[in-house]
Amino acid sequence: MVILCVSLLMTMIHFIPQKARKTILEWAQNDTLTVCLLGLAGSGKSAIARWIHGHSPRSMEPFTIFNPGADLYAALENNPSGTLYIEEVAQLPLKQQKRMMEFMKHRMLKPEGGIQPQRIFRTRIIAGSDENMEKRVRAGMFSDELLAILEKNQITLPTLSERGEDFDSVALGLLHELALQAECAEVRSITPEALAMLKEYPWPGNMRELRNVLWYGIEHCKDSELTLNDLPDLKALGEQFRATRSGFESWLASQGIREKTDR
Repeated sequence: MVILCVSLLMTMIHFIPQKARKTILEWAQNDTLTVCLLGLAGSGKSAIARWIHGHSPRSMEPFTIFNPGADLYAALENNPSGTLYIEEVAQLPLKQQKRMMEFMKHRMLKPEGGIQPQRIFRTRIIAGSDENMEKRVRAGMFSDELLAILEKNQITLPTLSERGEDFDSVALGLLHELALQAECAEVRSITPEALAMLKEYPWPGNMRELRNVLWYGIEHCKDSELTLNDLPDLKALGEQFRATRSGFESWLASQGIREKTDR
């Protein structure tokens, strides 16, 4: 039986949907479970995967991202007891899916095409995907057996626009986190007018876009509250704020701005 730790609940990160928090906390504490996070791009899958690892008994071990096409044995060899995050599990080639299944079942694997004996690894697997894997199974592009393993502990993350009931806590929690990172801890709140505008926006880029918008606001804020004047014109610039972290940073650099965390 998993005992919920009060201290972990107190540090529960704002980007985790409220309805999923108990499940995700249990997944963190039971670090032998293979889990799968589904959700559209920018919904926070990799951030939640990092949170699960960071609040698990193996938090002192490495957290590494595995991309489709990479060598699974080499990835396990480089991280034999930490967490391996499969960033887009639906894109794994069928041959690689078979090897992933073999490891998940037996916790052993040998080098591909090699004559070396199988090696035992303690590595935990967390998978993520923004695709419909059942559709890929029907198309013969994904293993139904691997899907059955992933579905045992699986959750679908809502889009940011679907999180109306906790949008305020998400935005303020993220604001506080970014303000601390940017060494602007005095920025503590958002004016009602600015918050209303943020709540009305559809957020096609999900959490990623909100993060970039709030950072931009912190950069331009001259007081303790973000105002409408501090926020970007999302109708004109929305695409730039939906970029990945590296893409957003590149855009900022092109505008002659650098993230405060890089200074």
